[in-house]
Amino acid sequence: AEIDPLQKGLTEMLITDLSQVKALTVVERARLQRLMEEMGLGMSGLIREDTAPRLGKLLGAARVVHGAITGLADRNLRIDVSLADLKKADRFTPGAIQGTLLEFYQLEKDLAFAVIEGLQAPLSREEREAIQRIPTKNLLAFLAFCRGLDEQDLGHWDAARREFSDAVAQDPGFQLARVQLERVNAFSSFTPGVAAPLSFTEGIEVVEEKKPPSAPESEGTSVRPPGLRVSELLNRTAANISSGFIPSVESRKPTTENSSGSLGATVPLPVRIRLPLKP
Repeated sequence: AEIDPLQKGLTEMLITDLSQVKALTVVERARLQRLMEEMGLGMSGLIREDTAPRLGKLLGAARVVHGAITGLADRNLRIDVSLADLKKADRFTPGAIQGTLLEFYQLEKDLAFAVIEGLQAPLSREEREAIQRIPTKNLLAFLAFCRGLDEQDLGHWDAARREFSDAVAQDPGFQLARVQLERVNAFSSFTPGVAAPLSFTEGIEVVEEKKPPSAPESEGTSVRPPGLRVSELLNRTAANISSGFIPSVESRKPTTENSSGSLGATVPLPVRIRLPLKP
């Protein structure tokens, strides 16, 4: 259990890097985490070999990355990763990535390029340079970031805010932690006495594309379909998601830039985040 936050932090950074590859469609960590919880698969944030096929099918994924992090002596880590192709029913194992905890940022980069090579995804020079950017080398900032993700998944918003704030204080240039801090602040701004959702995806709803109504609606009102549970949303979109890559949160641009460009592949159904209004 003590290594769970570390797994989530490395997973988040891995997804950030893989999201730079236009040939890959990456599923958000929060979406996958929520689905894993509903399936009773725990809070580790990593996909196990025995659950990868089922998760991949529910998410409409063609390929799934799963693995585990093992703590070794003298603060060393070993990351074992396997890539499963659900359509071809075969598996590829790039080999273990090993190093010290102090080299966490280099371990993650080695892991990212190993996964991309295993997926045989084309990689442009710009994409490679984006992946090579290091969000932080500060171990204390990274560990606080990992704990923040863990608290966030548990719905402990105040604790998550403290951890992300600590990460930013340790390294003001840690943009990934700063983004998470802003999101926690936004999603925890609920009316007092109303519990915040367990994860960000609890407030996602599908927004159907509709033709303009023939008559104007009354001012201050809007028409939207009822919110869907995450499992229903995943099942609904599964048939429409093109063959893509699924490790386990959110598609990002490079953490060292404030770019707002879109990814090469997206989920076909647009989504809207619903926040409760303050009185």
